Amino acid sequence: MVDHILVRRGTAAVEKGSTVIAGQPLVWGNNGQQRLAADAIIQARVWYQGFGECSRIETSSLLTGEEDISVALRRGQGKSLLLWGQKDAPYELCHEEEQVYPLTIWGRWQLPISGVVTSYAQEEAVTTERSSEEALAEAIARGRMEAQKKVPASAEVLNEHVRIIAKGPDLFQVQVTLEVREDI
Repeated sequence: MVDHILVRRGTAAVEKGSTVIAGQPLVWGNNGQQRLAADAIIQARVWYQGFGECSRIETSSLLTGEEDISVALRRGQGKSLLLWGQKDAPYELCHEEEQVYPLTIWGRWQLPISGVVTSYAQEEAVTTERSSEEALAEAIARGRMEAQKKVPASAEVLNEHVRIIAKGPDLFQVQVTLEVREDI
């Protein structure tokens, strides 16, 4: 919704209080019979939405800092020949990352084998338990953060509205709407 319009050159196509959509012309580049480059300062109220969700009991994984590496040679997409380290993941719960290095002779001719370095980072399952109030507050914070990502840095937040979409014994879902004033 247009809050403020100051036309420097051209003719206003909208007025204060008008509801506009993306791509709609706001200022016409003419002044009577003369065509010119339109120039205006226009501020509008814009609404951005974000959705947040939080459970009373959440399980996530954190890296412990323990790492292990294995090195192997691989022919095409076939079997690997282990040179160093363990064949399987050394940890029950881990993040596995594989890097493949094609082997070449003098940097020109590629061999039909590749070097494969697999790194394993140990993870630990962490369970977070929250009260109903804490879970609702976290859902609102997540929704606010998602909406805030969409707001331009120069915009001014005027109002925030929180609507609870789902409220159960263990799960909270909210919609956060931010009303901002920005240059359009």
